[in-house]
Amino acid sequence: MINTKILLSTSAVVLGLFGFLSSFFSQELLLHTKVTSDGAADMFIQLLAALFIGFAIMNWMNRGVIMGGIYARPLAMGNFSHFLIGFITFAKVLSAKPHLPGMWILTIIYFLFTLAFGVVMFFHPVAAEKKARGE
Repeated sequence: MINTKILLSTSAVVLGLFGFLSSFFSQELLLHTKVTSDGAADMFIQLLAALFIGFAIMNWMNRGVIMGGIYARPLAMGNFSHFLIGFITFAKVLSAKPHLPGMWILTIIYFLFTLAFGVVMFFHPVAAEKKARGE
């Protein structure tokens, strides 16, 4: 079974990094993606940074809770939804522009977190622990 403390800690660090980069380098991110910055796009990147940082803090502060099945289900569902929708969005961009190496990296990261949070959400941690011990 997946160690949820490591999963939440890792996702917190990754999302915190995304939040930091989005917050302090929003104009550079827009230039890299070739989106013209008219002020509104920069504002949305800054708002996205706040969401990333909020998710990072939530995951970091809950890294010690029992998670899986019915335990911490809102936390698992929020993370699973975020990473699944992000993965689908990145995959859609890649289908149109497969030559973007940064997008491949983001897609793989989001895919791995989608799988991990999916496993955590749909499997009961106590039942998995009993099965591992042979009970």
